[in-house]
Amino acid sequence: MDYIYKSYKILDSIMRNGAFSSIELNNVLKLSEDCDKPNITRIVYGVLDNSVKYDYIIADLCTKKPKNSMVTLLKVGLYLLYEMKSVPDYTAINNTVSIAKKVSKGALSGFVNGFLRKAVDYKLVLPEDLILRQSIEYSVPVDVINLLNSEYGVELTELILTKRDIHFENIRVNELLIEIKEFEELLIENKIEYSKGELPNCFSVNLSGLLRAKLISGYYTVQALASMICCETLEVKDDSVVLDCCAAPGGKAIYMAVMAPNGKVIAGDIHDHRLTLIEKYCDRMCVDNVEPVFLDGTVLNEKHMNTFDKILCDVPCSGVGVYFNKPDILFNITEAKVKELSELQYTILTTNSKYLKVGGDIIYSTCTMFESENSSVVEKFLKENPNFQEIKITKMPVEYFEKKHGVQLLPNVSKTVGFYMAKLRRLS
Repeated sequence: MDYIYKSYKILDSIMRNGAFSSIELNNVLKLSEDCDKPNITRIVYGVLDNSVKYDYIIADLCTKKPKNSMVTLLKVGLYLLYEMKSVPDYTAINNTVSIAKKVSKGALSGFVNGFLRKAVDYKLVLPEDLILRQSIEYSVPVDVINLLNSEYGVELTELILTKRDIHFENIRVNELLIEIKEFEELLIENKIEYSKGELPNCFSVNLSGLLRAKLISGYYTVQALASMICCETLEVKDDSVVLDCCAAPGGKAIYMAVMAPNGKVIAGDIHDHRLTLIEKYCDRMCVDNVEPVFLDGTVLNEKHMNTFDKILCDVPCSGVGVYFNKPDILFNITEAKVKELSELQYTILTTNSKYLKVGGDIIYSTCTMFESENSSVVEKFLKENPNFQEIKITKMPVEYFEKKHGVQLLPNVSKTVGFYMAKLRRLS
């Protein structure tokens, strides 16, 4: 079963070398047989989803911690045993042991064999400690659990951590190329499972079915509902001049460009390859009023002063709000890292606010759920910049939580990812 070895190699790159799951997975899938692709994807994301829980099981069954490469392999074995019912236990064990022989030149194959044989009959007993129980049950690091519990309480944290259905994705219809009604007819014609979204131009679809149908790629784009709501909340006008200061990969910039057909969107980023991604995205969606430019969000650029009607400041963040789709995000979240990010976010917001015209609006947003990255950043900004005032966000197509400043969308409550946004207006 070559797909198991390929899955292990992807996971090893992610867990030991810090590779991005989506990039590493896509690179391998391009070179894999079609019949293997679903299993590779399932194993990679399945192991990432259960990684914290599997760490606990490994620690419980081993007298000392194995080498990191073996930890990854043991997690693959555990996933095969516990989640892939189509693979018999003996097959799961034998295939994992075969990989151990390749990786360790046979030295650790006996250890892997013994571990997995014990794991077959292992019964997970959750600890009584609340934080540890939540961490293991939902496979989320303790630091993240602590932050969520301190801000939302135990009951709401449990709700946030409950997995949503990841088989359906939100897509936005590209009305430059096809009418919404016509696109829906294509969904029906191709027997693609779907439901109408909370906004008129979006659908929740079975993405695998959509990909199999091979529709013209520019007819739609995968875009989180929260991302769309953020753009809608900025209220871009037909002729607005807009800055998306942290734009890559470009989904929000392109949506705002569609909203402003006689305007212009400057899409900023600090990496050349990401600017190239934005250009390709624009080409696919047939959008010609987006200009990708090099822009360091932390450094003031005098030529942009007092230039823009609207600014989207969707800053780098811990990303915990989207961990359902990108589980490797959790590996890098610590309380210290969150504090460091909040300082960067404040710098980016302060710098880019100077590019706004008097009377213009700026949206500050993140795809996280931590107060220190969200409302606290806005509160500090308002104290230091009395020429700005907050504009209350009151019209939302989904349920939300009103914070001291801005609004918070939460998974399983808002029908989308965890996302924060606040709207600020320059007065003078």
